[in-house]
Parts: sequence; structure tokens; C-alpha cells
Amino acid sequence: MRSDAGLLIGMDCSRLDESLLEERCGAMLVVAPISTRAVADLRIFQGVGIEAVELIVLSIGTHSENRLLSTLPPADFELLRRHMRATPLASQAIIWDSGDSITKAYFPHRGAVSLVMVLSGGQMIETAIVGREGMLGGFAALSSHPASYRAIVQIEGAAWVIDMELLRELAQTHESLKAMLFGHERALMAQTQQVAACNASHALEARLCRWLLRACDACGATTLSTTQEAIAEILGVRRTSISLVAHTMQAAGMIRTRRGQIEILNVAGLRDHACECYDKTATNYERMLGTATAGTEAALVD
Repeated sequence: MRSDAGLLIGMDCSRLDESLLEERCGAMLVVAPISTRAVADLRIFQGVGIEAVELIVLSIGTHSENRLLSTLPPADFELLRRHMRATPLASQAIIWDSGDSITKAYFPHRGAVSLVMVLSGGQMIETAIVGREGMLGGFAALSSHPASYRAIVQIEGAAWVIDMELLRELAQTHESLKAMLFGHERALMAQTQQVAACNASHALEARLCRWLLRACDACGATTLSTTQEAIAEILGVRRTSISLVAHTMQAAGMIRTRRGQIEILNVAGLRDHACECYDKTATNYERMLGTATAGTEAALVD
């Protein structure tokens, strides 16, 4: 177990007791893979004198909140599950940088991670965004090459993590794992190519709409914990330019901006104003995941 400012990671909730809980005060976030039996034991959170307890139950018996993992046959998913642990994704945390050796693979189930190229002047340009329908480190699991980009958490959340060497070994002996990795890397490469074309060819409003929709898909939510300044940086434009476009979009009822948050109010309106790049990227991911409907699933989730 790792405890960090009230954050409990990887704990079996069936082993929590009142004495442990009473040692903590204020808000506590528990992120734990638990069994069906342990769910019944969550009554221990009642009446223990903690004012605010936010419990996120990540039950991964035969199901995962990461959609990519959910495509695996149950036996292969269980094989991975036994070796995975939960980890938080803190906003703006750098998971790895260009040139780093990749020692772990990440399967986000909340939040979103930007893959960015860092230029000599310090600018960061996003080439792709990865969330709950993808993973970080797929190419490294198929080879031993170092990272070619910086992976930075754009929207805070959490992920399942597995040792890279172990994932690489398992992929060599389980065809479904290898197929999952290849399929994801094809979709990721298609996304980076689409983003390159988008940045070179489309107006800022269309690009911003595309990015917001893509972030919704990655997070599975319509409220995004990010700032206009952060979006401006990864889109390679000035903060004032994003502010002007966002103001127009807010006046049209498509979004609502608050301090540190952007809420999507009208997904259909965003899709009408987004460039073709969003639909093409969404279609590629839905094809990879084996689902029939492309588009913002986050419209139904908040």
C-alpha cells in the first residue's frame, strides 16, 4: 500500500477497518481493486467520523473501465489483472520524456494524457491524446526503443500500470495481447497523422472543437479539468486566441468555462463545428475497439 496525502492506492478494501480510517481526517480518496465479496464490507465507511469520503471502486474481475483492456478475452484479461496496480495521474505530471526508457505500461481509466513534441524554444505541441480507450507504452511492449515523445497528464485521473518487461513477455506468448497492442498502435499512429494534417490545415475554432470532443472521448466525461492556457500551449497558439474562440463558443451555448474547468453543453453543436479530423479519429478507435458506433460516448456521461 502507498499512502499519499489521503490517497490509498492498491489496497484490498476488505482489509480496511475502523481503526485505520479513524487515523485519517478530511477528504480521502480510495482507489482499490476489490473483489465482489469485499463490496459488502464497504459498510465500514459508515459512521467512522470521516466527513468526506469519495470512494471510487475499480472492480476488475471480468471488466475494466479501460475500454482497450475490455477487448481482451476474460482469461487474458485476468492474466494481466493479476500483475496490474492502480496509480494516480496528477495534472501536468510527466510520465516520461523523449529519450527515456519506458519501464511501465499505463492503461488510463480516468483522465487523459497528451503526447507532445517539445521544441527547442520550449513549446509543446500535442500529437495525440490517450485516455480510457487506449494505453501508453504499446510500442515499447513490441520493441525496446526509448520514448520518442513526452507523455504529460493533461486531465488528472488514474490508470492501471504493469511492468513493461512482463507485458512484453506475455505479449510474446498470448496472441490476443499482441493483437491488442498492434491494433492500438495503428489507431494511435492514425491519430498522430490526423492531428498533423489538422494543425496544418484547419481553423482554430474547428481544431478546438475537435480537441474538446477527443478529450471527452478519452475521459468518458463532459466536464474537463483543464485550462484555456493549457489547451493553447498544446495546440500551439496564443492564450488570447483560445480565449476569443472559447468566448464565442460559450455565447453559442456549446461550452461553459469556469476556473480550471470546461464543461461541454452541446456535443452535437461541437461536432457540427469540428473539422473532419474528429470523426476520422473516433472511427479509427471504435473500429479498433470493435464497436459499431463512432463518436462522443461522453455525451451520455458526466
